[in-house]
Amino acid sequence: MGKVEVPWIFSTIYTDPSKNDCLQKEAIIRGEPGKQIRLEELGLNLQVTKAGITGTVWVTANGEEVARWTENKTTYQPKSALLSALASDGEDVLLRWYIKTSDRLYRSRMTALTYTYSLIDIPDPVPDSQAVVWVAGVTKTQAEELVTALKVDYPGIEAYIKI
Repeated sequence: MGKVEVPWIFSTIYTDPSKNDCLQKEAIIRGEPGKQIRLEELGLNLQVTKAGITGTVWVTANGEEVARWTENKTTYQPKSALLSALASDGEDVLLRWYIKTSDRLYRSRMTALTYTYSLIDIPDPVPDSQAVVWVAGVTKTQAEELVTALKVDYPGIEAYIKI
């Protein structure tokens, strides 16, 4: 639990993600019965080897994209994403990092990959004084906007986006 750092520099010249050439790293967070994994933050440093091209990195959790960054600077730039993604009871979370470049002659690079998570106890059944709201059929962005809006009016609210 806590912050996990992934060593090494990952680099690619591939431009075709459909062939999985862009997959650079995988990490599994093991679930535990009676607990849920809450994915809280992702981070890395991103650069390209030539000004004017674009490097793109995206991260998936259990197959769903949870973060995406682009960069066109030749010095490493820090990137991060705050999340509130919650896995099911005992479920593992598979994280995958992908990277591509807009010009196959020049590389994009990422380093200092990090992810932060916690294991939380499955809450007891909801008492009558609380309510659970389930919103299906919305995008991750729409769900994040809804959570932000709800926290303005109800600062004590807890909201999670299922991954």
